[in-house]
Amino acid sequence: MGRLPAQPRLFERYGLLNRFYPGKSMRTLFSNRYIDAFAKMVMLSGITHLIILGCVAVRDDIYVLNTFNIVSLNLLIPGLEQGLPNFIVSYGVILVVYTLIFVFLTNPSKNDKP
Repeated sequence: MGRLPAQPRLFERYGLLNRFYPGKSMRTLFSNRYIDAFAKMVMLSGITHLIILGCVAVRDDIYVLNTFNIVSLNLLIPGLEQGLPNFIVSYGVILVVYTLIFVFLTNPSKNDKP
């Protein structure tokens, strides 16, 4: 029982996560296990959603990647998802939101390197 089967070494080699082997699980985001699982489910759903939109954008229409469309803001303000200027502005808004979160809602770490 000294050596692990081949599959865990594969996970180890490629950095894949496997909950069944201690020390190989995903980093905890929240101390409450239920909230942590919910947050990871939301992240996985969001990543899956963006992958699907990326495939649709390559195949059909690049404007599905308009962030106003992705967050359904166009339901409150019709026409917001149409046109190149709105597409560019949507990513400008995302850049501003990211910057605000980075500056005000995160703590600098010694390990951070630009």
